[in-house]
Amino acid sequence: MTIAERNYDSKLVTAAAENTTIASLRQQHFEQYQQLGWPRRKQEAWKYLDLAELKQFTPLAAATTNNSVTISDFISVQLDVYLVVLINGKLSTEQSDLDALKQIIHVSTLQELTSAEHYGMLTNHNPFAALNTAIAQYGLYLNIPAGVRLNKPIHLLHISDQVAEHHIHHSIRVGEQASAAIIESFYGSESYINNHLTELSLASHASLYHYRKQLESTSAYHLASTQIHADQNSHYQLFATSLGAKLARHDIVPSFIAEHTKLDLHGFYRATGQQQQDIFIGINHDQSHCQSSIDFRGLADYNAVANFNGTIRVQNKTLNTSAHMQNKNLLLSPTATVNTRPNLEIYAHDVQCSHGATVGELDEQALFYLRSRGIPELTAKAILLQGFAKAVFNQINDPSLRDYLNHEQELSHV
Repeated sequence: MTIAERNYDSKLVTAAAENTTIASLRQQHFEQYQQLGWPRRKQEAWKYLDLAELKQFTPLAAATTNNSVTISDFISVQLDVYLVVLINGKLSTEQSDLDALKQIIHVSTLQELTSAEHYGMLTNHNPFAALNTAIAQYGLYLNIPAGVRLNKPIHLLHISDQVAEHHIHHSIRVGEQASAAIIESFYGSESYINNHLTELSLASHASLYHYRKQLESTSAYHLASTQIHADQNSHYQLFATSLGAKLARHDIVPSFIAEHTKLDLHGFYRATGQQQQDIFIGINHDQSHCQSSIDFRGLADYNAVANFNGTIRVQNKTLNTSAHMQNKNLLLSPTATVNTRPNLEIYAHDVQCSHGATVGELDEQALFYLRSRGIPELTAKAILLQGFAKAVFNQINDPSLRDYLNHEQELSHV
C-alpha cells in the first residue's frame, strides 16, 4: 500500500493511548489532516513541488531501533555537545548522553507526556505536520528551566536506515531568561520517509540558537516543520542547511505571542542530480516592536529543482515593526530550476521592511580572474561556490558549529 493510499486510523488509535487530553488533541489534528488532504500544485504553498513519487512510496516495515549503527559512519566532525541519538525515530539510550543532560534539564520521551500543554501548540496548515501531530509515537520533550544557560549545545542526531515511515515529534521549551543551543541533524541510508515536526517555545527573555543539518539519504523523503512560539523579549536564531534527500520540504512557521521579540532565520540549500529542495517560511507580525530577518541562499545543478517561498505579513495597528527578507540563488546548469517567491504584505504604517530575490550564474569575471592566476577551473568554481555559501555560514559565531554545518567535503562536489 502506497503512502497516499494508507489508512492511518489504526495507528492513530495506538498513538492516542496516552491520557484523554492528548488523545483528544491527536484526534483534532487527524481530522485537520483529513480536511486538508494531500497538497496540490494549485495551492500557492505547494506550487513548485512535485509529490508524485512520494505518493507512490511503499513502506516495507515498521521502524525498529538498530543499535549496531555506527555514528562515525555518518559524522566526521567532532563536536562538544550533549549527544542524543535517535535511530529510525527511536531514542538510543546506549549511544546518548542522557545522564549528564538530565542533571540540568528535564528530558522525557513522547510516550511519557502527560499534559497537552507540551504538545500540538499550533494549528497546522501543512497536512504532513497535522498528520505528524496526530500519529507520532516517537520524539522528545525537553524543558530547559528558567535561568538555566547551557554550557554546550544539545545535539539531536537522527539516523535512519530502514525502508520505513518515521513520524517524529519534538517539543522543546526554553524557560524565562534561559539560553540554549539545539542542533538537529538528519542522516541516513536506504529509502524512507522522515516526517518530522519540532515545536519550540521561548518564554520571556529566553534565547534559543537552533542549528539544523539535513543530509538524509539521496533516496529518502524529508518532510519537516519547525514551529516557534516566541514570548516577550525572546530571541530565536536559526541556521539551517538542506543538502540531502531525494525530496526535502522544510516549513518554518514562527508565531509572535508578545512584543519586543526578535527572529533571525538563516539558511543554505543545495539541489543536485534529480533532487527537489523546498523551503517555506511564513511570518505573521501581529505584535508591535518585533523584528524578523530572513537570509537564505541556494544552489541548483544538473536537473534539480530548488524552491524558496517566503511570506512576511505585517498586520494592521502594529507599531515599530522591522522585517527584512532576502533570497539569493545560483543556477549551475541550464537544465536546473530555481523558483523563488518572496512576499511582503504590509497593512501597517510604522514599519521598516524590505524583500528581494536574485537568480543568477557564477560570475564569469571572477571565474576568469581566478583562472588567470593559474587556478584550475573546477577549483576556481569551488572557491566561488564556497564564498557564496559562507556569506550565510560566517554569521555563526561558534567556529566548531560553523565548520559542522559548512563541511567543505560535503559542498565541494557541487
